[in-house]
Amino acid sequence: MPTSSEIKRAIYTQAKAFADGLGLQLSYPGQPFTPPDSGQWLELMYAPNDYDPYLSEQQDIKRGLFIINCCARVGPSAAFDMATTADAVKANWPKRTPIVSDLRTSKTPYESTMIDYPDRVKIPVTIEYEE
Repeated sequence: MPTSSEIKRAIYTQAKAFADGLGLQLSYPGQPFTPPDSGQWLELMYAPNDYDPYLSEQQDIKRGLFIINCCARVGPSAAFDMATTADAVKANWPKRTPIVSDLRTSKTPYESTMIDYPDRVKIPVTIEYEE
């Protein structure tokens, strides 16, 4: 069973390779980051949520989710550009994609409603995983 730090590292490594492939910067908690003045970038958030099957003698089950926010500065094509990036995120982590060890994505990734800020917009894409 992978540790939490192994899961975080694997998710970060996959997200970084994905962002690099798109030519985008990746923001991750604990790292200094200044969003670009124009264009897009990605933000990664990790939320473990282990499950304790209390009705059986089985060990805890590793599960949780990570969110990749597809971000852009406000502009005429921002919503369309981010939608294209959100589609690419969903295509990159389809259901049953390996993360680390026996951990895999457990659902088809899904996006939430676009979030507007005065200087930027973002579309969160949620990717759930489980052993």
